[in-house]
Amino acid sequence: MEKKTDYFLNGIVTVNQTEILDVKCKIYLPERVLDKPYMQFQLTSDQFDILSRAFKGEFKAERKNFQGKVDAHIIAPTVFFKNVSQRNWGHDLIEHSFEGEPQDLQIIHNYDFSISDAIITIIFLLSPNESLGPLIIEQTSMDGSIKVEKSHHLEIEFYGNKKLILDKDYKTRETEGKERLQWSYLVAKIHISDPTFSIEQINELLLSKVDDFLLIAGLATSIRTACIGWEASKGKTSISYYRGNLTFPTGMKQEILDQGLVSKRDLQEFINHCYDAFLNYENKAVLRGAIYSLVPGNERTLETSFLSLFAGLEMLLLDYRRGKNLEFNIEPDLWKDIKQKIQKEFKKVCKESDGLEITSNQRKNIYGKLDELNRISLRTVWEDFCQTYKLEVKDLWPLFTQNGIVGLSNIRNWLIHGEPIPEDCFGALMIACENLKWILERVIVTLLGWEVSRTEVDPQFLKRYADALLNDMSNEQKQITKMFEKGK
Repeated sequence: MEKKTDYFLNGIVTVNQTEILDVKCKIYLPERVLDKPYMQFQLTSDQFDILSRAFKGEFKAERKNFQGKVDAHIIAPTVFFKNVSQRNWGHDLIEHSFEGEPQDLQIIHNYDFSISDAIITIIFLLSPNESLGPLIIEQTSMDGSIKVEKSHHLEIEFYGNKKLILDKDYKTRETEGKERLQWSYLVAKIHISDPTFSIEQINELLLSKVDDFLLIAGLATSIRTACIGWEASKGKTSISYYRGNLTFPTGMKQEILDQGLVSKRDLQEFINHCYDAFLNYENKAVLRGAIYSLVPGNERTLETSFLSLFAGLEMLLLDYRRGKNLEFNIEPDLWKDIKQKIQKEFKKVCKESDGLEITSNQRKNIYGKLDELNRISLRTVWEDFCQTYKLEVKDLWPLFTQNGIVGLSNIRNWLIHGEPIPEDCFGALMIACENLKWILERVIVTLLGWEVSRTEVDPQFLKRYADALLNDMSNEQKQITKMFEKGK
């Protein structure tokens, strides 16, 4: 079925500070939540000559009704051009066209946000996450009619003591065969009565908060969730905003064993608690990055997943070591003098010792490693972190070599240097990756002040529901340790 055109109008395209007027443009809005808007431009020869040399521009247009009154404004600060084409239909008849991918597209109808007595209703459009939607009960009557009831909506105190409520809305479409299709999509709704609230404030004040809320919701459900746009209405004014420069998550879990970090009964409390803790966390960028590594937005290979998880853990430990002054054994200024003395003495030893043939380049390479002696090891930082937060990880694959078994850090070093994992160690890498994920999850919920015992990475929970994987861990550890011993 051909996509329906939502708008066909003349607009202004600006490229390199040059305005091209009266550019005919068709605009197609998303039908499904994960779709993106796109444009089709129909150009004159002069317009084509200018735009075919550019790869992006700005678009703005006004739509007028039959009375000649403007009833809609359309703005796209950036449009990426693609599929530029020209087709010759005969003498002096050439068709010029290209498509555009608008970024941060805004469509404003009957703009008047100055109405003081109207409540602003904002609906944030979210990527799929079945764990966040309300409980939906459908009842079919004898006459064939269907009654839908929704309950158990997740909600959070959000802006000015207003609640952000998660819900599901519906869209319908009639097929060529006159059949009626209906589908649902996840949304978050808020009502604001502030008469001074403006369009700009939705992006500046609310959108980043929605992103942070969805970050925590994604952590709780193990499904990356994103806001892909929003719709706002106040009185007769309505605005649609479609975010650009984003890859929308599909709502699928990558890990087969992962059913979510917390149970459904604790989901509301977990999100409320951890969202508030996240807002008060000093270094949000570090914690945000760690959660992103834990809950990816797209599929990853096993090796990539392992390295990403370890990087997330390292970010948190680096932040911890800086806060606890655990970066250096000796203050850098004092160490500088000590290092010079070590270099001087080492050079002296090399000259005075018989049989030692150490070149200046070899000495230089050794000097380049001296600073590592002054840096407190990651292992020491990790042990201090576990002691400070009383974090229990003895049931999991150790992070560092222990009792002759290689640690997760050794596997990370192996992978980061480009060494391939043999096929017979693939099972070991899978179990190691799962253990690393559990460690990172325990660290994050601990930093957010939530009890590990109330999560599905609690030692007792894993013992009951992941016993098969944990029972295989000892054999796989021995297998991968043999691989390391051969590789030395």
